[in-house]
Amino acid sequence: MIRSKKVAAVAALLLAAGGVFAASAPASAHNFIVSTTPGDGAVLTTLPERFEITTNDALLDVTGNANAFVFDIIDTAGLYYGDGCVAVAGATMATDAALGTAGDYTIAYQFVSADGHSVSGELAFTWDPAAGEPVSTGSAAAPECGVEPGPEPTVEPTEDPTAEPSTEPSSSAEPGAGSPQGGLLDELLWVGGAVAAVVVAVVLALALLRRRPPVE
Repeated sequence: MIRSKKVAAVAALLLAAGGVFAASAPASAHNFIVSTTPGDGAVLTTLPERFEITTNDALLDVTGNANAFVFDIIDTAGLYYGDGCVAVAGATMATDAALGTAGDYTIAYQFVSADGHSVSGELAFTWDPAAGEPVSTGSAAAPECGVEPGPEPTVEPTEDPTAEPSTEPSSSAEPGAGSPQGGLLDELLWVGGAVAAVVVAVVLALALLRRRPPVE
């Protein structure tokens, strides 16, 4: 009898624990997307007022300014569109719609679930605007809400550091009369010639002095 009471008590505890886990499981699950504008894989021909993502539960915007939320619209060239501002209301996050020329686009998103965890991902769609639809200019960097994009950096042409070949004689030409090396060489040659002449004269003089006069 005592054994059966213990078994019943253990079973009751297990059932109670299971009930608590089951009750808390939905609250700790991440939000999941239930609808988007535009839809994943959709083809847009007219620009909506806003792009939206709606989840199954309220989104958690702790700061009230959606700092932890991302809603980037990017084309195949890597250019960003829109102002970077995200509005959060209940289970929906949204941003003002803006697109460039026709082509494929990607929405890169991030939101904070009701359980405090961030969820991120991507959606793809095609923009095939009808006549008269507005076309925006993209930016190379992701826009920041409230910050005006600066002008695109321009690269000024620079002069080629490699000098063009010149037909004028350079200072490395062979020494000549007009160069310092040429003048020095001329002086050395002149001095050498003078010394040689003196030596020859001395030798001749000695030779003459050594010759005896003829006997009468």
